[in-house]
Amino acid sequence: PAAREMAAEYLRGKSDVWVRVNPVDSEYWEADLDAIVPSRPAGIMLPKPRHARDAVRLSERIDELEGHHAIEHGSTRIIALCTEHPEALFTLHSYVGTVPRLAGLSWGAEDLSAAIGALASKQVHGMYEGDIVQLDAFESM
Repeated sequence: PAAREMAAEYLRGKSDVWVRVNPVDSEYWEADLDAIVPSRPAGIMLPKPRHARDAVRLSERIDELEGHHAIEHGSTRIIALCTEHPEALFTLHSYVGTVPRLAGLSWGAEDLSAAIGALASKQVHGMYEGDIVQLDAFESM
């Protein structure tokens, strides 16, 4: 609850801030939205969706809150972190044409790595595994 209040206060008067809420399959996401939508965030980051139905559910609740707080319909955008569950990789097609307020889809590498049991996704210098590295770039470190 304190974090919600702090986020709402931080948002006031700003037009370019996006907020990550709890996943829609948690008990916290609606309270997150209730606290922050009145402060008019630019958008909501939707973590751990398994299917576009999660984005639809989020959008429907935002619709209600925008109406209740006299906020222009559709002005609160959504970006879905759509690959944080392994099974979600197989439902990416479900997002096509389903949520008009959807601004984009983003890759969730850290949670996906944890979900599939990967031991590490980054090298000691902070680069993701598999990144192409120019060897002399680390000589100055």
